[in-house]
Amino acid sequence: MTASLTDLIDNSFPIINTCSYLNTASSGLVPRKLIEFRKQYNEGIHSDYTKIDYLEDEKIDGLREKIKKYFHAESSEVALLPNFSIGLNFIVESIPENSKVVLLNGDYPSVNLPFEQRNFEIAYAEINEDLEQNILETVAKFNPDYLALSIVQFISGILIDFEFLKELKSKYPNLHIIGDATQYLGTEDFKFNASAFSAIGSSGYKWFNAGTGNAFFILKPELIDILKPKTLGSNSLLTKPNGPVRKVGFLEPGHFDMHSLKSLGVALDFHFMDIGIDAVEKQIKSISAVAKTEFINRNLLKKEVVNRKTHSSIFNLKGDEKILNKLHQHQIIAALRGDGIRVGFQYFNNQADLDKLLEVFDLKK
Repeated sequence: MTASLTDLIDNSFPIINTCSYLNTASSGLVPRKLIEFRKQYNEGIHSDYTKIDYLEDEKIDGLREKIKKYFHAESSEVALLPNFSIGLNFIVESIPENSKVVLLNGDYPSVNLPFEQRNFEIAYAEINEDLEQNILETVAKFNPDYLALSIVQFISGILIDFEFLKELKSKYPNLHIIGDATQYLGTEDFKFNASAFSAIGSSGYKWFNAGTGNAFFILKPELIDILKPKTLGSNSLLTKPNGPVRKVGFLEPGHFDMHSLKSLGVALDFHFMDIGIDAVEKQIKSISAVAKTEFINRNLLKKEVVNRKTHSSIFNLKGDEKILNKLHQHQIIAALRGDGIRVGFQYFNNQADLDKLLEVFDLKK
């Protein structure tokens, strides 16, 4: 990164000057720009009537268009929500009963539970180094209507192969693929319209550093056309009080939380414009590639990750609570997940953060 960009990042996240924050996979840091916006917004709506959001629909439409632009989804529909889990439940509730669904065994609970709690036929593919082959075999045997999965696995960091999904969709054109992108979007440039996904959703509080209370789903017409929505409200209508239902109105039945959604807009602009998605992607991929090599050399990764050709920015290292406490003593912020210690590299992480992490693990030898 350029010196000016490094300065911008240091000034935006002052906490990274006091610790190595490797916990974005749990919750992203909030940049100074967003903190200042929220303060001004809260003060403004209580002291200046011109700051009240009278033009809610216009501003929401602007955020939708921004999301379409950043994720190359111009021909798709965007829905705005408080979190990913609510959105997926609304979508799953709209899927015809007795549909056949493939899930991943051990995937994030907010992906699997909405399907498991409803009347679907379900088959599971295993998460390991042969993930794509496992999915292919399960789909070939089960012939499902839907495949739902996390793009990046929240414990291991395993990243699904997008080219595989395209080949799968080409072979099974009636298969609708729904992705949880919360641990993926924001780490690299992603073109939704060119992908195999019928829908993706993401909360904003991780890799967008947007704080809590905001999320979005992007849906292609091919999926919207076959859904049978059951969740509707006044806000679902194109015009109130008796207008037609908007295409994604079933995902937005009530009033918007303008504070949280405007925060998402500010965070996305900071991420994609101030920093730049190319710089974000380059830094994350660079530090993650070096990290994987170092982790392999120290036997800190499981075979299922070591044997993968590509990987995300999230790693689960062999370790326990004792080692985690030692990391915290050295101002390294990580988290226990599964049977190991999860770390994740954001664009503000660098070689110094990695060296500091490795030093602690080397001390235990």
